[in-house]
Amino acid sequence: NSTAETHLERKDVKAFNVAEAGVDAAMVALKTSWPRSASEAVAVDPTEFRDNGFSDTHEYPEPTHGQFINSLTYDDSDEQGLKPTSVADDRDFYDANGNDVMWVDSEALVDNARHRILVKVQRLKMPVEIPDVALVASTAGGNGQGLAVEVDPAYTGSIPENGADAWYTGLIGKGISRGDGIELKPVPPGDDPFSEKVPDALIGMLKQMAMNADPGAPYDDTYFDDSDGEDEVSDFLCDSSKAPGSIVYFETSVPNGSEIEIGGNTDMGTPEKPVVLIVDARNATNPIIDWRGTSAFYGVLIVIGDALLRGTNDIFGCVLSNGAVENKGGPGVKYNGDYIRKVNEMHTLSVAMVPNSWEEYTIAAASPATTTTDTTVP
Repeated sequence: NSTAETHLERKDVKAFNVAEAGVDAAMVALKTSWPRSASEAVAVDPTEFRDNGFSDTHEYPEPTHGQFINSLTYDDSDEQGLKPTSVADDRDFYDANGNDVMWVDSEALVDNARHRILVKVQRLKMPVEIPDVALVASTAGGNGQGLAVEVDPAYTGSIPENGADAWYTGLIGKGISRGDGIELKPVPPGDDPFSEKVPDALIGMLKQMAMNADPGAPYDDTYFDDSDGEDEVSDFLCDSSKAPGSIVYFETSVPNGSEIEIGGNTDMGTPEKPVVLIVDARNATNPIIDWRGTSAFYGVLIVIGDALLRGTNDIFGCVLSNGAVENKGGPGVKYNGDYIRKVNEMHTLSVAMVPNSWEEYTIAAASPATTTTDTTVP
């Protein structure tokens, strides 16, 4: 009768609404963390999804069989006969082909009404352009054997023609101890290699990205200033659950000649998720960034001020400073182009649907014997 038909239509609409919300939730998750390896797979948590948007089980009944929401993301690869939308074993749950396009596959089951939506989504990357160099400094050097600037022994990627550049206007102490694959690039005094390689627009964008970041409690963002203090910056960088992959901006106005101590005994960043740390002391007087500890740093260190490297914490990636870079101890700069490229690629501005890729299906209700429709497009 008409009443039963209307009731069924309402359930179908509800199933569509839930599936559509699953698409939205997956896109938010992809914007937060676009998966570039199998270990970074993104999917919607069914319990959290239910609690946050559809907690009324009378209005949105649980299915007798199957799952209320199943929202997945997987690569759009279709070469060599792959059919990821219909064959579960053909799915890579990350951007395997590196083209910044993935499928969102959202299937909802409300009571006995099932709806599935498939749509391709594409990410727009933040235009982060960290220069592919080993070092930029006003003056560079150190005690002992000097400031070691080398290629990371673990790096197997390509090196810029003639070597990874180390730019500087002068040398201090024992100068630079240059490793194989490093090209020294002295420039005349008065020139400013930092402003050329790290323009104000890049610094401003990194600052805004840190202010807009959401690493989770107890941190509101990844922008720090003197009200937070250097200890909180170090604590965050050493937090292995929050810091990897972050852009961290520390703005300070320390008194004349004061040292800003940043360091720790826990690695900062990881090879898979390098970090960017910007220490902005442009409003300080004769600042010294005292980099110390025993931990490794994976990523890009940008210092507006002087950088003093102490302890044994090598920097894997690159160092960019508009002042002096001097070591007093063991730390060196280990160029790794992979980390620079990851930093330039890993931050997502937005995720949008690919035009004309939306597909949707109303699927027969599940039963105990037929609960595999998530692998088959009708």
